[in-house]
Amino acid sequence: MKNNNGYDVKAQHKFFTHLRRHFKKLILIPGLNNLEIGKVFITLIDEGLKIMRNSKTKSPNSEFSHDKL
Repeated sequence: MKNNNGYDVKAQHKFFTHLRRHFKKLILIPGLNNLEIGKVFITLIDEGLKIMRNSKTKSPNSEFSHDKL
C-alpha cells in the first residue's frame, strides 16, 4: 500500500524504526547534547509512527491528508 507521498507504507515504517534505533544508540554515546537530541528525535519518530498507524484506518480525506498541507 502506498502512502500519500507515493512511498510504500511498509518501507517507510521500516526506515523510521531503523532510524529510531540509531537515536537510541546516540543517547548512550557521551557527548555535549546527545541525550537531548536523541530524546527529541525519538519523540518525533514515535509521533510520526503513531500518525502512520492511525492513518491506515482513516479515509484519504482525514486530518492527516496530504491535500490539507
